[in-house]
Amino acid sequence: MPGPWTIRLESGDNKVAEKTFKVVAVGDIYVHVGKWASQLPRLRQGNALYPNEAMTHNYLGHAYREFMEYDLALEEYTKAISLEPHPNFYNNRCLTYNNKGEYDKALEDCNQALALDPRHIGGLINRGNSFRLQGKYDKAIEDYNQSLQIVSKEDHTNSALAYYNRALAYEAKGELDKAQADRKKACELDASLCKNP
Repeated sequence: MPGPWTIRLESGDNKVAEKTFKVVAVGDIYVHVGKWASQLPRLRQGNALYPNEAMTHNYLGHAYREFMEYDLALEEYTKAISLEPHPNFYNNRCLTYNNKGEYDKALEDCNQALALDPRHIGGLINRGNSFRLQGKYDKAIEDYNQSLQIVSKEDHTNSALAYYNRALAYEAKGELDKAQADRKKACELDASLCKNP
């Protein structure tokens, strides 16, 4: 059905993940459109006009990732990196490898982002996610802790993500009091992480 949609994964009373998107009619089929995916035709045109602009490949990678076309997203991020080895591009590829479940490759890219910028918050959070998704909870918590030490007080989005993901790691370790405290902090910073159905 066309319109706004939200998919939420829950474990008991706790929300594990949530994805909001819009479904639109394209011809006789329906597709979901996110922030970047809605710009896909314009991004492809820009990419054709400016094939040597790293940022156009990066944005095209975002659009493909929203469509869950992870291999195409990886190609675009790789092109962006080949043109300009920027920590954000490595971080975006890390995130995409995490989406595919290729955690060793994700770790390599997050490590590369952090080699270029040791204070790269996204790189720390996504590397923490790679560790957490592999069951290496203590290493994940170290990365979340480090990101919380260097994130600015005004950056509520990344602070909330660090607390939220650290809560998931604590929860997996069975440290439920710590998980609950972190989840509460995440919700205070970004209520969208903790909306109830």
